[in-house]
Amino acid sequence: MNDAGEPAAHDARPGPARDGTGLGSAAEGPRAAIVPIAPIAPIAPIAPIAPMTRMAPVAGRRPRRRSDLAIVALAVLLALVPAAAYVERLARGTPPTTEPYLFPADARARFEALRDQAARGLLSLQQPGGGFPPRTDTVDIDPLDRAEATAGGLAGLAAAWRLGSRVPGLEDGRGRARRTLTQLQSQSGQFGVSRRPRRGVGVSAVGLGVIGLCLVNDPADAAYLESAGRALVFQAQMGTLPSGWVQAVAARALAQLVESGRRTWLGDDPVSMMPSQAIELSRRVTDSHVAQALVLELQTRLGAPPVDLPKAVLRRLIESPPEWTGLESDMGSWVIQAWLAARVSGGEAWFANALTELEKAPAASGVVEGDYYGNPVSRTAGLLLVLWEGGGRRPIGAP
Repeated sequence: MNDAGEPAAHDARPGPARDGTGLGSAAEGPRAAIVPIAPIAPIAPIAPIAPMTRMAPVAGRRPRRRSDLAIVALAVLLALVPAAAYVERLARGTPPTTEPYLFPADARARFEALRDQAARGLLSLQQPGGGFPPRTDTVDIDPLDRAEATAGGLAGLAAAWRLGSRVPGLEDGRGRARRTLTQLQSQSGQFGVSRRPRRGVGVSAVGLGVIGLCLVNDPADAAYLESAGRALVFQAQMGTLPSGWVQAVAARALAQLVESGRRTWLGDDPVSMMPSQAIELSRRVTDSHVAQALVLELQTRLGAPPVDLPKAVLRRLIESPPEWTGLESDMGSWVIQAWLAARVSGGEAWFANALTELEKAPAASGVVEGDYYGNPVSRTAGLLLVLWEGGGRRPIGAP
């Protein structure tokens, strides 16, 4: 990854030599300098061979010696070696380092415009101190709600940056959100301390925090990330999580830990660490179905045998694609579906529909308004997380 935390570009190939020979300029000089030798007359049989006379030098050039010709031959041979290697690499291609771009190839300009629009909208919601509010009114806000909103805001800003957005203030806003979130971390590793037991919100906050810190990828956050990761693993071991969003964000965050090289944090059996629940596919696909399908797909990527539910759920989502209906649409549902569609074959169809529908989501300001399903911060950050999943920047082979 580069210093911005972005994965390297995936198909970098050497360009052809400027002289069009494939050998470079080193081969041009020797070719121009070699003097053609006149053919030797046939030797008559039996007749004694006359001594060979030294060839007269060509005007303006010194005569060639055997050592000169040997050097020329060696130079040409050495020039051919990199040329052959180039041809071989060109034929086989350079292995990609990121998952494929899943949105329509001819809609990249629309993708980038939506990315930047949402990034500007999310930045407009950030508070001067770097945090994000869970509500427009800031009276009597539970610290855990503030931590969840800030974790989601960080994840959204980090995703926008990793996707290549460079809207004004994005780098600074990402840094301020990171500092604020780490200041909200308790000794247990959780982000924020609730005034009352609220396990679901706590898991969501730590899950989004793990995703955000991993996407920022700052070595200075190593201790904070490890503490949050341990807290997330602890919650996954504590019994059944609420289905739907909480189950899905916990599974996605655990997969993010594996993706970032921290698989050992999940113990000796990472498959069992995924928060799986028993569920049967019904006529109507709900968030619970999508979340469980995601968990099963992640388990398969961690070494478990494949099952049919992830493909079946995605097929239902493509046959009856979701529509954005404004305030009545739950961005959290779109995020869970994106997590699944990015990992199951055929997900390109889901992302094609998602781009068309989610272009309707943000207002002119870039903010995805609404307080019924989530809040403007979670809805705007969620839009950026959808774009991240299909944007072609996730490391290849990541769970």
